[in-house]
Order: sequence, then C-alpha cells, then structure tokens
Amino acid sequence: GCIHNKTGKNKCYKVKVVTYNNCQYPLSRIIFLMFYGYMPEKVTFKDGNSLNTRIDNLLEANNSEVQYRRDKIIKNRNQENELRLSEMRPKSDS
Repeated sequence: GCIHNKTGKNKCYKVKVVTYNNCQYPLSRIIFLMFYGYMPEKVTFKDGNSLNTRIDNLLEANNSEVQYRRDKIIKNRNQENELRLSEMRPKSDS
C-alpha cells in the first residue's frame, strides 16, 4: 500500500495499512500499540520482511534505526546476488 508522508507526497512501501478516520497507519504500528499500549515512532522488522507483522517480529525504532536495518538488508541481498552470479560464471580452465 501507499502511505502519505507529512509533505503530502506518496511514499510506496510493501506494507499493510489500516485506514481510520481517513488516515492510514501501518498495521505493524497498530499491532505494536495493541500489545504494548503505546504507538511507537517507527517499527522495524527483525527478519526484514515488512509484511510479517507478527508481534515477535516487530521492534520499536527511530528513523536512524529503520534506515540502518534497511541498508543492512540491502547490503546482504547484494552480497547474496554477487555470490549467485559468481557461481553461475563459467570457470576458466587453467
């Protein structure tokens, strides 16, 4: 789904959203609120999967923590892709 940021621009993420009174909220924040009694600034995901909204996968976070996890996941995916590509390259006969 898409979530409107404070500037009114759309930011599209793979995320489940809940609409209440014409406002959209990430489902992960609503679930966190239900279990812990307060709405965190941000929520990040232990396994990196923003569609996995199980409470045991949710972590309270701030903007820098969310960005750190996002960068770490991207770096790991790039390394995995490089490994796959290197395994696919023909080996030279030396």
